[in-house]
Amino acid sequence: MCAILDANTFNKFRDPADEDMEPVWNWLENKSGKLVYANTPKFEEEWERGGMTHIRD
Repeated sequence: MCAILDANTFNKFRDPADEDMEPVWNWLENKSGKLVYANTPKFEEEWERGGMTHIRD
């Protein structure tokens, strides 16, 4: 299974309390899900600005 995180939903995703993203967070936290992304400077900037520092490899 995979999930695509659209730029329009990144704001919702970075809030672990958002109930729409609860299934995604459960999937990730249960170790059955993985995030795949392009390691570009723009993505890194967005990731860090979004408070996503609690997710690491």
